[in-house]
Amino acid sequence: MEQTILKISTIILCVLGIIYICRKKSKIEIFIDFRFWLLFSWIICIGLNLFSGINYSILLTLKSFLYIIAVLAIFIIGTLFSKEFLIDKINNYLNKKKSNVKKSFSQKLNMFPSFVFSTVCMIIYVIYMFSVNDIVFGVTRDINANWISTLFLIGTSLSLVVWLYELCYAILNNKMITWYGIISLIIFNVPGLIISGRDALIISLLATFITFLIAGYYMKRVLKKPTYIYNKIKKLSIFFCIIVLFYLVFLSSNRYGNSIDSALKIFEWSSQCTFPDYLKFIYYNLGGIGQVIINAIYYYSSQLSKFSLIFEEYNGPYLFGFYQLHYVSRLLPESWGLNYTLVSESIREITTNANIPGLRVFWETAIGYSIYDFGRIGTIIMSFFGGIIVGTINGLCQKNPRIITLILQAFICVGMFLTVELSPLFDYFYIFPFFWILVIFGFERFKNKAKK
Repeated sequence: MEQTILKISTIILCVLGIIYICRKKSKIEIFIDFRFWLLFSWIICIGLNLFSGINYSILLTLKSFLYIIAVLAIFIIGTLFSKEFLIDKINNYLNKKKSNVKKSFSQKLNMFPSFVFSTVCMIIYVIYMFSVNDIVFGVTRDINANWISTLFLIGTSLSLVVWLYELCYAILNNKMITWYGIISLIIFNVPGLIISGRDALIISLLATFITFLIAGYYMKRVLKKPTYIYNKIKKLSIFFCIIVLFYLVFLSSNRYGNSIDSALKIFEWSSQCTFPDYLKFIYYNLGGIGQVIINAIYYYSSQLSKFSLIFEEYNGPYLFGFYQLHYVSRLLPESWGLNYTLVSESIREITTNANIPGLRVFWETAIGYSIYDFGRIGTIIMSFFGGIIVGTINGLCQKNPRIITLILQAFICVGMFLTVELSPLFDYFYIFPFFWILVIFGFERFKNKAKK
């Protein structure tokens, strides 16, 4: 009965979302709105969990479903409390300040030194990781990492900002993307290739797509200029997608072993789940593409199984933000009781007691991560304040459009999408580029004030 109620509720949410999109005059405004990416990712995740046919031993309960809806609703309410998040007024403001906006988009920072710096960091990172790990492309997942590798990963992450900056500038000024901008996209993904991960690829793809849309939106709606480069990149994107698909096929075919059914066996063991016949048919008969499809469906449906377990069973310890900021908590004295490994031990105990020890390595969504830090009630409170912060930052970016603020808007959207997997604050490949965006944003503000 519970599952029927959940399915009906999800269908209603999908229908309401489709109606909202259809009634919106400017469709592109929807896709550059961070609220869309938040709700889209969660509806897709819940929909796959309920309708994919994968039978998980731990089901999404009505109680945990209502808790998710409450947290998301309170977060969105928090964004509305932000005085800066007033779309109509911001659009009117931009139209009045069109000449200033055009001037700000034509001003460009020299990103070549940043490219050189990130390249050097990437080379040192790769050499170091190969020296302390037995790396096999497409297979290696567990690696030895420490503050040295983390430091160079921070430097390497600047490359994503270089790529997005060059992309955005090229679209807004109808100029070709610089060669070092394109190479920077590859540099950012090298650490992900080494550990056979998808995070870097997902984040760079989403950030690129949303930055592309935002820059195109400003060209069409605010600057009202021809979009030559925008249209050219749109055509080339098909070729880019084919390359990405080949990589995903390679990764999905090798990551879990040489046996054709190794991935399914691992998935079934780790979540104690069973796959329906139609998904098995896709997996065994569509080759590498079928494996990519199964990987996507499983990864974006299994986390709600773990979330339900955590929501019901987790009762501490609580780390007050330091679980999500695990790169900080690692450095704290053990006597403080704020090391993220304390939560990891508790998770291991919970999954073992539930007879699903393999589940501990999977995602539990950003809400689950927040429960580790603040508990169930604390998460609801923090979601409200988080909404205020996100709404304020996004509104200020819209009110003061520059290339770096457009990238910051795109990154907020990416962060909202990632919440269905894990906390964006937890993910190296998200938080490190975000750090560099804030550094460049602060540098530009300092530079502009110095001129006055």
